Amino acid sequence: MELTSFFADRTVRAMIGNFATIFSAVGGCGLLLTRKAESKSLGFLAATTCSCAPKKATEDFWLGWAVCWVCSFGVIIGFGMYEWFDRWHYLLVCGGLVAPLILQPILWPGLTGEAKVPWHERHSFKANVWIAIFSFIGNWWYTHYFYSVLEASYSMPGHDVNAVPIAMFLATHFYFTLYHALAAKALRAVTKLYQPGLGRSTFVCALVAAMAYSTAFTESATISAYPCYRFSDIHQAYTLGSAFYGIYFIVSYPLFFDLDEPPEGEPASAKAAPDNLSAKAKA
Repeated sequence: MELTSFFADRTVRAMIGNFATIFSAVGGCGLLLTRKAESKSLGFLAATTCSCAPKKATEDFWLGWAVCWVCSFGVIIGFGMYEWFDRWHYLLVCGGLVAPLILQPILWPGLTGEAKVPWHERHSFKANVWIAIFSFIGNWWYTHYFYSVLEASYSMPGHDVNAVPIAMFLATHFYFTLYHALAAKALRAVTKLYQPGLGRSTFVCALVAAMAYSTAFTESATISAYPCYRFSDIHQAYTLGSAFYGIYFIVSYPLFFDLDEPPEGEPASAKAAPDNLSAKAKA
């Protein structure tokens, strides 16, 4: 009976329809792909691995640290610890969870094999700056879309900047490191396994859109367990809100993937290649 009522919910039915349509499109575009002859023996996991050692190490560190902060949030929400948090607790928790990511390029560059690389040329440093700029823009401007259109609201105590708690600026940074590391791996696998051309470009567009929408919905769905962040209309937030939030990732996923990514068919250099960070940030 509970299962029947679950699928009878209009939001559940709408999201099933949305995801069925999105991933059917991805599957259809996948029929256009042609496998590279030299990649026949290459597995998917191997194809996700970057040949640029510092970039690979940065992604591995980000994904490893994601296990820590996801578990931390799970404990905080699962045990209701947030109920006695004040604004300083939020700042301490989010600041503590983002600190290893931000400080690693300067204090522990050896983790990504960049101890002998100038700090401003380290991939880990540039990747953190990229994420910091993009997440700041999202919090400063895009959050107000959720306020005005989706009527979202925070009830958590916090030190607000432009009506957004500072803790959210910090949390967004480590959220985005996870999202973009995973997206980069997926795009890399497509690049390594399949021949370039119109078919692959079409598939990449569909894949990026699917990842963007899935990311936006997953974040909205998981944060719903946290009562201090609410939407006045959860149906609209999940269905329409995920689409508008996903637009942000449609822009960022391909751009971030391109950061220090070795050109297709060329070996990676020993250190991270220079990049046009300012141009990408503007984009």
